[in-house]
Amino acid sequence: HNRAVNTCTYHPSGKMFATAGSDGWVTVRGPRGGLKWEHQLFKNQSESVDWSPDGTKLAVSGRDGSILILDPESGKVEYSWAPGPTVLGVRWHPDGKRLAVAREDSRVMILHPHSKESVMLVHRGPVADLAWSPRGDQLATASADGSVRVWSAQGHLDEMPQRPQREGAASVAWSPDGIRLAAASWDGAVRVWIGRFLELEDRKGHGPPVAVQWRPGAEAQLLVGRSKGPLRLLDLL
Repeated sequence: HNRAVNTCTYHPSGKMFATAGSDGWVTVRGPRGGLKWEHQLFKNQSESVDWSPDGTKLAVSGRDGSILILDPESGKVEYSWAPGPTVLGVRWHPDGKRLAVAREDSRVMILHPHSKESVMLVHRGPVADLAWSPRGDQLATASADGSVRVWSAQGHLDEMPQRPQREGAASVAWSPDGIRLAAASWDGAVRVWIGRFLELEDRKGHGPPVAVQWRPGAEAQLLVGRSKGPLRLLDLL
């Protein structure tokens, strides 16, 4: 890339990885970094990339709001949605048939590539991040409006509390068993819930947390990245 790399994500097999850059290019490379293909898909920056669970499709989004579904072997566009509000993130459902889209205009869309049908969910501020539960029955969303919400896969708002943050929420992640939900907030806290129960509120470290990720295969170990300082691994047991 000639400019910043916005996203880098591995293929489910670990045999290749995709990158999206501020130069509008999307690339796919082999495990040792050898270039498989590269295409300039957007006039301005590409924001997000995500592999389908079976690795046969690659979803990419651009700053102009375009959403593309690519053949990962060739980079050929198989499905596309016209430009619209800026898309900040895309996430495949575990069944590989639906795609959740986080938008800057406070909306979340659940898209069905084959039918082009969609379901619209609404926040009160830009949607910074989203994550499907491992079973695919729930979708968690984090917004600049300070809320972390949980929706059903059909788009209905969960009856659980909206988990308000004092400032915007930056990142959400489900534990591998789907029991815990973690969120990073610009108010400086990392919070973990089990259903309605707030299990943890952690403020250790320098700067606000910007990303949270559960350790694969570990239901109670959470990796936290903050704007300053080293990564921290929280052990909830």
